[in-house]
Amino acid sequence: MFPSALQTSSPLSVQDFEVMADSDTPSELIHGILHFLTANNPIHAELCARLACILQTKCVQDNLPLRVLSGEVGVVIRDGEAGTVRAADLAVISKERLPDLPKSGFLRVMPELLVEIISGSNTWTDT
Repeated sequence: MFPSALQTSSPLSVQDFEVMADSDTPSELIHGILHFLTANNPIHAELCARLACILQTKCVQDNLPLRVLSGEVGVVIRDGEAGTVRAADLAVISKERLPDLPKSGFLRVMPELLVEIISGSNTWTDT
């Protein structure tokens, strides 16, 4: 059985996690501990796509200066030692606060809106 978390000898920093994040294993960093994510089910994926489409359409129609990001967007919640990076299903952030998307790494500017779709199999510690 695949472990749900990986405790290292010392807590990981956000910078440590950024180096590891290019791997093919979806994960989050919570208080310096690496937590592995399971694949989303098709209903979760469809709901995420629909919400992103609705939000993006509204932004374009009303010429709103917002970015709609989807697909487990890495958002730094706490930087430094024992950092926390959560993977949001959707994020909406103003272009004023984030004029250019980072080419690598995670968002270090907190979005105006974060969306996490909770599935029936989620536990309290998943949220």
